[in-house]
Amino acid sequence: MALSKEKTEEIVKKIEEAINRKTGQTGFKCPICTNDKFSLAGGFTNDFLMDRLGGGLVIGGPVLPSVPIVCTNCGNTFFLNARVLGLSEEFPKEEKKKEDVKKNE
Repeated sequence: MALSKEKTEEIVKKIEEAINRKTGQTGFKCPICTNDKFSLAGGFTNDFLMDRLGGGLVIGGPVLPSVPIVCTNCGNTFFLNARVLGLSEEFPKEEKKKEDVKKNE
């Protein structure tokens, strides 16, 4: 399911604020074509973590929640870690519960 326009704008603003805070600069450019216009790919994604190369997918296993960002000029797509950006409130409730359990351990 794609994010609403309002939710997308809210997330873009949070991403921009986080990048500005972490780099001390405003804006960023595509490392391929130097364009400074980007769009969200319409939602979030998870990269599954495995304990070894060639390991199988573990349902309910650890993941890296990411925000896919797409250059509007060349299509270069990169993924920013949603946790590092402070977007943890965007995770599904199940993901939040897992984080809360880990914090309380």
